[in-house]
Amino acid sequence: MWRAGVAGKDWDAVVIGAGVAGCVVAHALAGRGFAVLLAEREHVPRFKVCGGCLSEAALSSLRAAGLGQLTCLAAAPRLERLELAVGGRLWDLPLPGGVAVRRSHLDGELAAAAVAEGVHLVEGVRAELGPVIGNRREVRLSGGGGRRSVMASLVIAASGLGGGSLGSEAALRPRVARGSRLGAGAVLEDQDATPGTGIIRMTCGRGGYVGQVAVEGGGLVVAAALDPYLVRTGGGVGGAVTRILAASGRPLPRGLANTTWKATPRLTRAVGRAAAERVMLVGDAAGYAEPFTGEGMTWAIESALIAAPRAAEAMTRWGPAIAAGWTAEHRRRFAARHRRCRRVARIVRHPWAATAVLSVTDLIPQVTEALVRRLARAEIGS
Repeated sequence: MWRAGVAGKDWDAVVIGAGVAGCVVAHALAGRGFAVLLAEREHVPRFKVCGGCLSEAALSSLRAAGLGQLTCLAAAPRLERLELAVGGRLWDLPLPGGVAVRRSHLDGELAAAAVAEGVHLVEGVRAELGPVIGNRREVRLSGGGGRRSVMASLVIAASGLGGGSLGSEAALRPRVARGSRLGAGAVLEDQDATPGTGIIRMTCGRGGYVGQVAVEGGGLVVAAALDPYLVRTGGGVGGAVTRILAASGRPLPRGLANTTWKATPRLTRAVGRAAAERVMLVGDAAGYAEPFTGEGMTWAIESALIAAPRAAEAMTRWGPAIAAGWTAEHRRRFAARHRRCRRVARIVRHPWAATAVLSVTDLIPQVTEALVRRLARAEIGS
């Protein structure tokens, strides 16, 4: 709903999207003394498709942002093992730390922390990028009982995979990778700690893979990457997930057949530029690759953190070099990591290839830790 003073205020930055990336960058800019408007299409907290896993790299980034003391993180189960089923075999791999968290709790607390820092949050509002007028950028807001246009020195788009807020900037629209899968997820309540607290259970099969992880309060997060063909022919998302789990001999979680699923657009996508005149992309909006062990939230948090000082510079003295510099910086930080995830995704689509790679861990146990760490690097900017 609208709050007083949205349209009449002189905003330094408008952040579109109150997910992980949007909240972190809004919090950082407000902490530097900037006037920040955070516009969210839904109402916070809300469910988002996500595996719910925060790596040690993500936790380290949250601490660097001054957000490491969230209540949901203290209550989140620690992650210890990756239980991976592929090609008819099961591997038990150690994880280099991290926690499992409900996205609704994480996003809700991050939004609250941003507001406490001075961010002005409006919810249930659709934001669309408008033209540059003088030294300001227009953002058109609709919903919440009316329409408003606001002006800002800088717009930061953290609107995710399907935010649709960048219609006026064709150069910023993503290119979806050929063969890209859909994301889907749900949270099942009142589970008996299946697959066991501290364990990520990954099941790879024909047409996709399914991850399960126990979160606080007896909940089970189920997230999947699925071929659209399997969803169409398998009875929808629920049928596709059930088929993958059943084919591997995995037990089906209680309530799986009756739960409500939420899906995403195609996952793997890239943008040619991560910025245009007085607009920067952060998080998933700046490019995404099909994840495997919770990389997505790590990328989002790190993207927001490294964007904050560039955004501060952009609001103080905009120039074309700002846009080019952010595109280059984002590519340098994340392109190799996206490629790594795309390679992993290609391998797990072929059980024989995945089995061959993972069999090395049987012969050379020291490879196991290096392999898992390579999937979820601990260092920022690796």
